[in-house]
Amino acid sequence: MDGEKFDKPMTVADGLFADNVFSMATGTAGDLWIGSFGGMAHGAGEI
Repeated sequence: MDGEKFDKPMTVADGLFADNVFSMATGTAGDLWIGSFGGMAHGAGEI
């Protein structure tokens, strides 16, 4: 992610629980939280 958009689509191969994402949020430290069917994925640093 370059701060405005993702460089490539994220999939289960990148650690998501499913390819369908229904919510995204950033934490106070700039980390990314992604909600998908099956659970919540958390990424820090380079996404």
